Amino acid sequence: MERGTINFSEIKFLVLDEADKMLEMGFIEPVIEIIRTLPKDRQTLLFSATMPTEVLNLIKEHQNSPVRITSSEHVEKELLEQVYFDVDRNDKFSLLVFLLKDDKEGLTLIFTATRREADALTKNLRLQGIKGMAIHGGLTQSKREFALESLRKEKISVLVATDVAARGLDIKGVTTVYNYDCPKSSEDYIHRIGRTARAGGSGLAITLITERDHDNFRNVLRDNSLDIGRVELPDFPRIRFEREQRGFSRGGSRGGSTNSANFHRGRRSAGPGRSNSSTSRR
Repeated sequence: MERGTINFSEIKFLVLDEADKMLEMGFIEPVIEIIRTLPKDRQTLLFSATMPTEVLNLIKEHQNSPVRITSSEHVEKELLEQVYFDVDRNDKFSLLVFLLKDDKEGLTLIFTATRREADALTKNLRLQGIKGMAIHGGLTQSKREFALESLRKEKISVLVATDVAARGLDIKGVTTVYNYDCPKSSEDYIHRIGRTARAGGSGLAITLITERDHDNFRNVLRDNSLDIGRVELPDFPRIRFEREQRGFSRGGSRGGSTNSANFHRGRRSAGPGRSNSSTSRR
């Protein structure tokens, strides 16, 4: 558009998808520039998982008498089991590997906060014999499609994703969702765990929180519709996490827990504002 090598005069539709994330990532100015360049005689459709003030202002300024359609957002508590572990950050990867190797069924989706963490986690999982691929905005479209197709055909069992890359994903057979990095809000949490327990199926959502995640996790727990039970840490072996710094340098996971309670056989513990209740692994 800046080079003047495209003609927009025949454009009839403009679709703004994931509007909240586009604005959150700082794309508001180019979005508005594109809107103003297009013909006024068009239809504009805007899709957004959340409706913050910036999105509402965009609707008010650039849509003409829009019809708002809102889908109900809820979690089927009977179908989706939600638990969390409070773990030392040096032990988080060790716990994840232990849980993944203990669960041989279905497909797994793991969420990280950044592209870099997604890549590092994927490499370390492969070192532990766990077949997985990363999907994030730093990959080409062909690589993202290859990762998704590999998961659908079960050539891999684990997909490591960032929030932006996972928007709109509809993958059948995802039985477990891990929040390896804790989401910052209940909206982000609900969006993540909505990748499983679809179309009447059951699923499990596991969140791993460390000391630095407590504020974010309290934000998640403010949503009273969520029932996330704390699970006592099982015994798990120590695994080194390799960080790539000027080559693949050696990093460390400090070790496993000495608590003998086992999540897959045992009980959920009372979390913040939660009462004790039993749980079983689906």
